[in-house]
Amino acid sequence: FTASLGLESSDATQFVTIEPAAPEELVFVEHPPGIVEGDEVFDAVVEVRDAFGNVATNAQGSITVRMPGFVSDGSSLDGWTASNPIVVATDQGNPIPSIDVPGNGAYAYRSFPGLGPGDVIEFDARIRNNALVNLYFATDSTGQGQMFRLDARTGGATGLANTGSWFGWSAPGTDLQPDLVAGRWYRTRLELGVGTVSVYLDGVFEQTAAYTLLGDHIALHGDGLSGGYFDNVKVIGAGENALAGTRTVTLVDGVASFTGLSSPLVFGGATLIAEGLGLSATSQAFTVSAGPPASLTAIGGDAQSGTVGLALPNPISVQVRDASGNPVANTVVGFATSDGSVSNATVTTDEVGVAQVTWTLPTTIGAKTLTASVGALTFTMSATAVAGPLAFCLNSGDSPRVVPATDHCESMAESAVDAGSAAEAPATTAVPAHLPAVDEAVGTGAGAVVVPPVVQTALIFTHVGGLLPPLPD
Repeated sequence: FTASLGLESSDATQFVTIEPAAPEELVFVEHPPGIVEGDEVFDAVVEVRDAFGNVATNAQGSITVRMPGFVSDGSSLDGWTASNPIVVATDQGNPIPSIDVPGNGAYAYRSFPGLGPGDVIEFDARIRNNALVNLYFATDSTGQGQMFRLDARTGGATGLANTGSWFGWSAPGTDLQPDLVAGRWYRTRLELGVGTVSVYLDGVFEQTAAYTLLGDHIALHGDGLSGGYFDNVKVIGAGENALAGTRTVTLVDGVASFTGLSSPLVFGGATLIAEGLGLSATSQAFTVSAGPPASLTAIGGDAQSGTVGLALPNPISVQVRDASGNPVANTVVGFATSDGSVSNATVTTDEVGVAQVTWTLPTTIGAKTLTASVGALTFTMSATAVAGPLAFCLNSGDSPRVVPATDHCESMAESAVDAGSAAEAPATTAVPAHLPAVDEAVGTGAGAVVVPPVVQTALIFTHVGGLLPPLPD
């Protein structure tokens, strides 16, 4: 700054410039907001100050900011070392990018320098049928350390376990969830402490257990017959950077102004670290949350076939994500169909952005549709309804009446109707007196046609002449 000094030896006023002292610290004077939503951009301002708290306007150089952390959306294996070419980043088998780690011990690993107490590991995993996946963490370069297992096999165990190598491990000592389902996404959160790790599964606390920090490696590991998929793998607190935007700016009068910053890493307790001139500073903590819904996609149950009048074998599952691909939790999804019914008209998404319903088909065969919606976002799923088991016989010799079902249709002149259609066949329906000796289209013939014993009644109709018309669907 410039100071004015009055000197007794002269009437002239002399001006001298007093420079700030050497830079001593970096200070955040504008922090990111407390909550940043998804792709929302934010600003930060860092000052260089001397030992007396003055802005070091004479400081020259640049300042860089970063957010310690790592995120992988499954679209790339950059930075990972894969044990086998069958480990790929793909959307095959999934409508979203994910790292496919097949079974029989295939894996991909990478190191996270500084990994340790205070850091958090999060990941989403989807297990194939009769398989399991493991996430190795805090291991050395040979795979020795510990892992968290998600097991969808009958009699399998989900939980923490020790590892001796990439191919050697023990079973979990405690089965946290014995009923994991193949084909759905699960979110796991591991909070590393000093000698202990706390486990959350789908947002619910499961346990705190001891672990040993043997290294900074994390691996995605598939086992069983077919392994599974990993997505949204995040490490909070370790890793070089999870911040997008212009992260290095030149000082202007001792001030570095950052604009348009954002992060795809959704988590709480985020911080920015500013570095430059041999100095560093840490911002106040803030939270990055998922952005508004930007996509709605089926992740399970689409394009099934099922029996008329019954629920489809597998539930219908959809996932809501923001523009960065982060799952959006606590969002209401609507389900509607004119082809049958759904178990719930609305469902709130879980921790991994998934909403799920059961779809019961109508009593008519053919192509069916169901639509899921979130606001203006929609996704239509399909199913095919097929005829059910035999339910009753049409006999040319009897008057219209309801009789107990027999175990077969004995006459060559009889035809069988499926169970799903029985409710739609009116008791007064007339069918022709003459039937061909064999009518394969409706499952009749010269021999006995087995009717499932669970059927309790049969509808018997009189045939009145002509050829066999279409039976009820």
